[in-house]
Amino acid sequence: MLTIGVDIDLTIVPSDVYWEKWLKKHFKQILEIPEENADYNLGKYFAESKFGLKHMDFWDNPHLYDEMEFIPGCYDALEDLKKCGHNLLFISHTRSGHFSSKFRLLNKLPFLQFESGCQDGFIATKEKGVLSPAVDIMIDDRNKFLNQFFNVKTILFKTRYTQDELPKRKHYLESSDWAEITENIHRINEEK
Repeated sequence: MLTIGVDIDLTIVPSDVYWEKWLKKHFKQILEIPEENADYNLGKYFAESKFGLKHMDFWDNPHLYDEMEFIPGCYDALEDLKKCGHNLLFISHTRSGHFSSKFRLLNKLPFLQFESGCQDGFIATKEKGVLSPAVDIMIDDRNKFLNQFFNVKTILFKTRYTQDELPKRKHYLESSDWAEITENIHRINEEK
């Protein structure tokens, strides 16, 4: 049995798609967003507002994750990992305004158990690496966070965005395919 750390944004939900749609609704787009190697801060592609609204205000919505759908294959993969007896620890950088919404998103996964004494969990932190001793595997879309983990197999969930850091160590896997990720986690478990 493994404890698997899982990021939320751009790993299990495509929050960038929702942010881009919101930005297009509230701001004038000044640059085309590239299909590959786009800047992680989508606000850079939009003009500033004359009315005080800021690009990052999107992330303060207390209902932000309530309507978000999971990335294709993610739900089935997480369910499969739970059926195999693995623990899932969701580790996410969370703004105070949307903390409850992110937790409600995770509660859409009926196979998770967050009650007292259960092994699944949700931890909101920007310093994800402090949880390195608690996980066997960490899945995240940012090298910045994966670099904080030591003696842990890291899986980079690939996105269309540039990274702000190079990896400090070779990742066990780089993929955006949840079926491939699950298959590799089963392999890691067999090797353990």
